[in-house]
Amino acid sequence: MDHVTYCRKNSKRPRVFLKNQDKLEKNLETLNKEMKRMNKANRSLKNEKTTLQAIVGSQDEYIKDLESGKEYFLELINDLNTSIGNEKHK
Repeated sequence: MDHVTYCRKNSKRPRVFLKNQDKLEKNLETLNKEMKRMNKANRSLKNEKTTLQAIVGSQDEYIKDLESGKEYFLELINDLNTSIGNEKHK
């Protein structure tokens, strides 16, 4: 192999290497953008989860309040019925 052929073959290697390096850098940029997008979506989902947990928690408290109010109301009705029954027997 003469010197010119040797130089041509070896000069192609750095160009191929640079092309591959450019592709790798572009892939890294794409992955970085995708990772940032996924992190943002994850934060959004965490915020939604927190909001939903707060809503469900407050609904649970509301239901407990309704149930205790219902029990109190039923006790009042029983007391009223008892007092009406006592008045009838007098």
